[in-house]
Amino acid sequence: MSCRVERVGDGGTLIVFRVSGRIQRAHIQMLREVLERESGRLALDPEEVTLVDREVVRFLAFSEENGVEFKYVPDYLREWVTKEQRKSVGRGIQRNEKRYTR
Repeated sequence: MSCRVERVGDGGTLIVFRVSGRIQRAHIQMLREVLERESGRLALDPEEVTLVDREVVRFLAFSEENGVEFKYVPDYLREWVTKEQRKSVGRGIQRNEKRYTR
């Protein structure tokens, strides 16, 4: 199964992208472009994600640090993203301005 992204709303001002399947390094650019096309509050719903690689975890951590919200995150993925965020702080990587919110 490959990565699938579906644009849904929350009935308000939040734009949610439901992501499912396997997310691999090759999908990062597509996800970045999807997020950059939108304006307003953005969220990813990775509840149906079955597999991610390390680069994807880094991308998700970066996205959250830059304003993208997460909805319905599986525990394993939340743990990995949190660990990656702690590593980036430990390496002195500064949080950027909210790139995905306009």
